[in-house]
Amino acid sequence: MNEKLIERKLVNKVKSLKGECLKFIPTYANGFPDRIIIMPGDRIWFVELKTTGKTLDPLQALWRDRLIKLGCRWRFIDDAESLQKFINEIT
Repeated sequence: MNEKLIERKLVNKVKSLKGECLKFIPTYANGFPDRIIIMPGDRIWFVELKTTGKTLDPLQALWRDRLIKLGCRWRFIDDAESLQKFINEIT
C-alpha cells in the first residue's frame, strides 16, 4: 500500500471520528512525523506514514526517540493492518 493511500484513509477515518488529522511541515525539523492526530478528550498522537516495506530514515528515528522520551504517543503506519490497529486505538 502506498503512503498517499494510507494517508488519505487515515485522514478520512479520523475526520469521521470527529478528530483532527493535521499535516505538519516544520521548516526547522526535518524528519518530524507526517501527521498530528488530535482526538476528543485530550488525546494526541504523532504519526509517521510510509509505503509498505519502507523504513524510517535516521532523522525520523531520532524524532521518534525524542517524542517518546518526552512522553508523547508516536505511531508508525505502513499498511492496512497497522492503520486498522491505530484506528482501533483511537476509538
